[in-house]
Amino acid sequence: MRMSIVDRILLVVLCLCGVAVSVLGALTMLRVIPLQDMIAFSQAVYDNLLYAALVVAAALLVTVICIKLLFSGAAPKTPQSALIKVMDHGAVRISLSALDAMAQKHVRQHEKVREVKSSVGLAENGVRIRLRLSLMPEAVIPEVSAQLQSTLKDYIETLSGINVKEILVYVEDMANLPKPRVE
Repeated sequence: MRMSIVDRILLVVLCLCGVAVSVLGALTMLRVIPLQDMIAFSQAVYDNLLYAALVVAAALLVTVICIKLLFSGAAPKTPQSALIKVMDHGAVRISLSALDAMAQKHVRQHEKVREVKSSVGLAENGVRIRLRLSLMPEAVIPEVSAQLQSTLKDYIETLSGINVKEILVYVEDMANLPKPRVE
């Protein structure tokens, strides 16, 4: 799970508050800041209504930040399956991992593909497939990519009944095969 930029900023603010309180407490216990000064400061804040209100507001703000960060990790679960068909007695679904396995099987059968990593995600009214390929050195990238996109779309749609909205191809590497040694 990735934290949003707002959550990161709140976490930094919370950490800085924690560091400030820790340093203040440590300096007081090490007698760098006299205890009487801390008591006098607390008494001054306690006696002045405006300062007391500011301290309460800061404490409430820190509490809200803590609660926000505590529940920010509880993101709703993304569905792990795609709907194939709704029938009279229920629905037929297929897992995204099954679609991923189908995609990998199909792509690995291509003679110009050396390795494939894939992921399948849900899209509106279908799925989106991402391929990371390592191709053979003699492969023509635009041709192989177009061919894989077309055949994989047909393969997945025919076997699963799921509409393939998009197939993204990323070529990571052109595999360098060792040259055969001539003796």
